[in-house]
Amino acid sequence: KAKTQLLIVRRTASETTFVAIWEPYSHQPFIKDVRRLEAVCDTPGGLAIKVTLADGREDCILINPQAHSTMKADGISLVGRFGWVRRDNGKTQKMYLLAGTSLSCGPHRLESTAYQGLVKDVKSYAAGDDEKCLLVEISPRPRNVRNLEGRLVLVTHPDHSTHGYTIEKLQEFRHGYKIHTREDPGFTITHRNVAVNEPTLSVAVTKMLYFPVRSIEGGVNRLSILTARTLQTSRN
Repeated sequence: KAKTQLLIVRRTASETTFVAIWEPYSHQPFIKDVRRLEAVCDTPGGLAIKVTLADGREDCILINPQAHSTMKADGISLVGRFGWVRRDNGKTQKMYLLAGTSLSCGPHRLESTAYQGLVKDVKSYAAGDDEKCLLVEISPRPRNVRNLEGRLVLVTHPDHSTHGYTIEKLQEFRHGYKIHTREDPGFTITHRNVAVNEPTLSVAVTKMLYFPVRSIEGGVNRLSILTARTLQTSRN
């Protein structure tokens, strides 16, 4: 009978980041060692790890919480959410940048555009609307909106939970953009007035329409369009 080994880790703290490395193999493991790297990050929540493979190659993985967060670790600089660098005998072989503006290691550098913004309104089939889309503000303005079709847009809600949607079509709409998504957004944004010492303030309410159904008062729904760039310096 097949058996699955489980590791359960519990820690009491105000905030904890757990990192999991998945190693799929059929005969022999190919990972020799995994360790956390000392990293300098301008945003709390960033981390960097080094994965040493059985053949001696090394994968350095840098992860940031935001697309404009900066991190430096083990001679690598990242401005973005995710960066991956593979080295062999100290020489850079491959690099990958996701949702960021730059990734550099020695003389090698990747650059891209990080599209950020806010979700101002939502149309959802689950809410009874006749279309499914996100009404958003995006910066910087895309030069060619068709280049973003098929990309993933990641929405971070006020409670820091996230949902990803595939962009079917992006078009200019009023003072922003309308992102038509392949998947139903499954949430709405409404506003209610709250009286605070005489002045009345408008508070946004984000309501999730699918399980787990819940309402989040206050905050904003941020978005990031996940663009990627790769660089290969060696064929091996």
